[in-house]
Amino acid sequence: MFKVFIDGNDDRLRLEDPAGRKIGWIRGHAIGFGGLATEKAAVTASVDAWRSLEKTLQRGHPGRAPRPVNESNVGLVHDGAYEWIADGFRPIARLLRPRTERNSEDSFALEFMAPSYATQHVTIAAAQAVWEVLSEHIAPATPNTARPAVAPKQSTLPSRTFALEGR
Repeated sequence: MFKVFIDGNDDRLRLEDPAGRKIGWIRGHAIGFGGLATEKAAVTASVDAWRSLEKTLQRGHPGRAPRPVNESNVGLVHDGAYEWIADGFRPIARLLRPRTERNSEDSFALEFMAPSYATQHVTIAAAQAVWEVLSEHIAPATPNTARPAVAPKQSTLPSRTFALEGR
């Protein structure tokens, strides 16, 4: 369970655990969480979280076509602006590497996109469902433990590049 706070305006929400630590965010229709130790952990977690996200979106929008994931086809792709974990060329989640412009943390983060027609209430419910799954993949934070400085590593997973039409 987490708490939701407005973070600047109605489209930016900060998600905190019961102890008051920031665990994630919602920016418009983007739902993000950090705390994943490795790229491989992020890829594995994204597949599990995607399934939970899809179930929640099906409940919020019953006519929505199901979108299952073929785990054997999951890998990294680039669209020129973002790095994605994708099922083939269908994006599942944005991968935000540690200590980059979009992720200042020392861990990997994932950002899932809710559809544009999802209301804020459905997006928050989806974030809760994603968090329940991701929290099992994230090592608990240990206070007063210094984290070693680690430079971002080059990916060891195969990668593809794709272009989005109309963008």
